[in-house]
Amino acid sequence: METQPTAERPLKAMKPNQTNCDEKDEKGKPCWGPLKVWHTAPAEVRHKAPPEAVLYRCQACLTVYYGPPRELPLRRIPRRVSILGW
Repeated sequence: METQPTAERPLKAMKPNQTNCDEKDEKGKPCWGPLKVWHTAPAEVRHKAPPEAVLYRCQACLTVYYGPPRELPLRRIPRRVSILGW
C-alpha cells in the first residue's frame, strides 16, 4: 500500500467520540485504523489546524485529524460477579 506524504493528506475534523479513522480507500472501504495524538507534527500541518486543536494521526493510513483535547476515558464500574454465572 503506497501512502502519500503527510503534508498532502487531507486534514479532517474529528466527529464526537471518534477513535478510529473513517477515511475511505480507492475501493471505498473505511480504514478503521486507531487515532493517536500526534505530538511531533510538522509546523506546516500545525498551521493548517485551528488554534487550540489537538492533532491526531491514523496509525494505518496516516490521515491527520484535528479535534478537542481527548478527555479521560470513562471509568469502568466494577460489579460483583457470582461464581455461579449470574
